[in-house]
Amino acid sequence: MGDYLVVHVPRGRAAETGDRLRAAIAADAGWTLALGLYQLAVYVRGPRPPAVRPLPRQAGVLIGEIYDASATREGRVADFPLGELPDLAPEDLARCLTARGWGRYVAILKGHDEPPAIYREPMGALECLTWTIGEAILVSSVVEAGKAWSPPDLAIDWPAVGRLLADSVLWSQICPLQG
Repeated sequence: MGDYLVVHVPRGRAAETGDRLRAAIAADAGWTLALGLYQLAVYVRGPRPPAVRPLPRQAGVLIGEIYDASATREGRVADFPLGELPDLAPEDLARCLTARGWGRYVAILKGHDEPPAIYREPMGALECLTWTIGEAILVSSVVEAGKAWSPPDLAIDWPAVGRLLADSVLWSQICPLQG
């Protein structure tokens, strides 16, 4: 599967930072803009990039695959009907996605004037890392060093690596990176 990279810039603030980040990503030969709206720019890359779909009523964006749980219980496969999602606060919308859908996805859920809520489906099938640069929030399936959009303080968290080596059950719970 391919990768995704999301840049969120708050309305009316940090426009220069957002413009600089978006220009650097667009100039990188590997990334393609999949969706640009609601202060979000979503880029994808790879031979099979993840699906990117806007949520209704400017509620955000869903990256990956989500299926209708009720259809699955009936023995058939159907895409989750994103257009039927109710108008809810981000945390309630995340609960709705979990209760009514399944799959491998990350949802960037926008509140009114708050930073977006990042919701990764409960099984964690799609990688999701977040960091900030100035007031911009970045969300991605991959972190690359030395890029204009890389976490400014990216480093290996050696104590976390030690905990992971000591207890392999923690691999899904600990990210051995700083920054």
